[in-house]
Amino acid sequence: MKDITLVNLNTLIFNHRQNCNLGLASIEAYLQSHGVNCRVINHYQVDEYKDSSSVFAFSVSDFSYEFAAYWTDKLQDKMIVWGGWTASALPEWLLQKNPGIDYVIMDEGERRLYKLLKSCDEPELFAQLDGIAYRDFDNKIQIRPPADYLNMDDLPYPGELAVMNDLVFIELSRGCYGKCKYCQENSRMRFKSAKRIVEEIEHWIDKGYDRFNIGNANSLTNGKLLAGVLDEIEYRQLYIQIALVGRPNDVLRNQQVLERYFASRYIDLIFIEIGIEANAQRLLDLLGRTTTPQINEKATQTLCKLKKNYSSSVKINANIILFSHFEMTIHELIDNIRFLAVFGASKDVFSTHLYGLAGTAIWQEMEQQGFTKQERFALEIREYPFTDRHVHKLHQKLVQEPITNMLRSSRATVQDMQKIQHHCHDKLVDFYHSPDIYKAIMEYLEAD
Repeated sequence: MKDITLVNLNTLIFNHRQNCNLGLASIEAYLQSHGVNCRVINHYQVDEYKDSSSVFAFSVSDFSYEFAAYWTDKLQDKMIVWGGWTASALPEWLLQKNPGIDYVIMDEGERRLYKLLKSCDEPELFAQLDGIAYRDFDNKIQIRPPADYLNMDDLPYPGELAVMNDLVFIELSRGCYGKCKYCQENSRMRFKSAKRIVEEIEHWIDKGYDRFNIGNANSLTNGKLLAGVLDEIEYRQLYIQIALVGRPNDVLRNQQVLERYFASRYIDLIFIEIGIEANAQRLLDLLGRTTTPQINEKATQTLCKLKKNYSSSVKINANIILFSHFEMTIHELIDNIRFLAVFGASKDVFSTHLYGLAGTAIWQEMEQQGFTKQERFALEIREYPFTDRHVHKLHQKLVQEPITNMLRSSRATVQDMQKIQHHCHDKLVDFYHSPDIYKAIMEYLEAD
């Protein structure tokens, strides 16, 4: 069977301690468990290892597209496979734009990539593959949608790429039920069993770790599973730290289970993060969020109350897209500012503004408005005008101009972006504490 080199492109923006890629960690472990000779390298090692394998696979996101495209052109004597969220969202477009790509793997990559490699020696197996896009002998693009998924309990334990800053990421689920208009994730949800999740936790405890992020962006979805995980942890008497991430609706549906996590003597909660995204109903509708400002606030209040009653050290993170949509009004922005200031839970997790990611409904709406992607970010629309002139001017002053200045530096880091976000957050909270938020914003805009 062919050797394969898996290229981790997260190192384009993260340092070695933040170099987490749970997808590649799982794929590497799966391939090795099936006897495939594979290695994971970082983006800056491609030239060093270009002669080491006959197959190169790139895990591609919007921010890493240009790099993957560059090396795909350079490695034309290799078999090139692309995977990841962006590949799953845009298989046909990627093949059209990049003639050097041989195959695009959609959704789960473990078994599909293994079968693809195996089919190089046993060509009759290729007809059985699903979740793959390629060119046929007539150079026509063929797309076989994903039809089957792995039993997540059958996956081997991932390697060290599942760790970021000593926090181990444990997959509780895959997929998403939300179908938000700005997100590329579109696969159906599936789950590991509680027993398997806690066995994986014990595996990492044996390696010296005790801090875990349980689940993906939807770890609060399945209340019965969350309860089962806690039952297993308590039965085995595992003293660990845990982080959870989910949706406001799920916080309210599974409040009793969450209270058990707060109250458990075995669990030390690190943080719970929920996706608020906007604090005005029209904005939530424009984003395709199936929630309301009232639900968002009640969920945040619920978590803050649990924190007060059980654990003052746990951090409640309420993720919000500050400039939530290009059609937002100044008064809707003020609604977002109120949420920031009242709950004080968004400084480290909010997004400055909405990005249009390729293939999403928001991307299509932005293209219809005539917005265009920038050369540096080929699969993202990051810069665009806001309909409300006051919103536009404030975004330019607080967000766009600092980001533009930052990107002029070849040494710009994630930490530099965090500094911009913190300054933006603090300025908006200052507006909230003024006697009149609207007047304070106008005075700030007129100060130039």
